[in-house]
Amino acid sequence: MAGRMENIKKKQAEGSAALKSDIAKLKTDIAKAKAEMASSIAADKTKLEARIKKMNEDLHAKSEKFKEKTEQEKAKGKVKVQAIHKKATKDGADAKAAVKAKIAKVRKK
Repeated sequence: MAGRMENIKKKQAEGSAALKSDIAKLKTDIAKAKAEMASSIAADKTKLEARIKKMNEDLHAKSEKFKEKTEQEKAKGKVKVQAIHKKATKDGADAKAAVKAKIAKVRKK
């Protein structure tokens, strides 16, 4: 029976050593995983920063394009208003001249 007890204690010791080894291995694996996670987070952060930078550049470019288009539309509108004003002034002058001509014609009779 003593031999049997020794075998049981030996197996328990081997099991404990195996468990200790497994625990140490798991702790090492966890430390490695945490290190990978930290570098992954840094890499993801870098990727996100690059993506945000690109989106900001796109936003700036589109804003500038919108600003230019708005300025062009304003310029076109201003030209149209000036043309309409000029035509109205000319039409007004022509109308005045026509009225004066009619008045002069009437006065001559």
